[in-house]
Amino acid sequence: MKKENLTLGLVSKGRLFEKSLKYLKKRNLKILYDKDKRSLSGKIKGMKHVSINLLHARSVIDLLSQNILSVGISGLDLLEDEIPSKRNKIKVIKRLDFGVARIMAIVPQAFCDVNTCADLESISEELRKNNEFLICSTKYINLAKNFFIKKNIKNFSITKSLGATELDCVQNRAHMLIDVVESGKTIKSNNLKTLRDSKLMDTSAVLLANKQALKNKNVEKIVKLLSK
Repeated sequence: MKKENLTLGLVSKGRLFEKSLKYLKKRNLKILYDKDKRSLSGKIKGMKHVSINLLHARSVIDLLSQNILSVGISGLDLLEDEIPSKRNKIKVIKRLDFGVARIMAIVPQAFCDVNTCADLESISEELRKNNEFLICSTKYINLAKNFFIKKNIKNFSITKSLGATELDCVQNRAHMLIDVVESGKTIKSNNLKTLRDSKLMDTSAVLLANKQALKNKNVEKIVKLLSK
């Protein structure tokens, strides 16, 4: 019986890419690129029915929800930021030991009296008096909305960050950020600080699978191999 093809999605660059490759290597899984190491597609050596796609981290989540990818490695934070209709189609198979970080609210160090979310709420109300919003720059639109609701901060506006989020505060385009914090060195070097009680979630890389695809025995086998 011919094996049905399946596709594994990996993040195409950065630390998640490098550490995902090491994760595969530990399980004796080697990528054979279609052309060379700049290729964004390939196969796994000895598994011709398993294709590899190298993608943006959010694209891995999006394509898993559509069952275009069967299995993938991406960030838990990006999964949690998705709308329920997408998120509910994906199963978290295993939290991995890389890409570990926190999602936090961040403000300029110049906000010397702003150290908690209650302080942030006070700032937002002061801005309201001048018909201004508390502007938050972030790539986590849904997580940010839920954060403000949970912290009872009503006067806010969310601006979608397209990268280098820290600069939005440094260059006065936003009052605050919601972003990934690993060591904290990047925010300190940009004269920023985290609020003490503002952790939205802990995140890491995760092994994911489309729930519908898991009904396929070949998908189930590769998931078991990857989750060892």
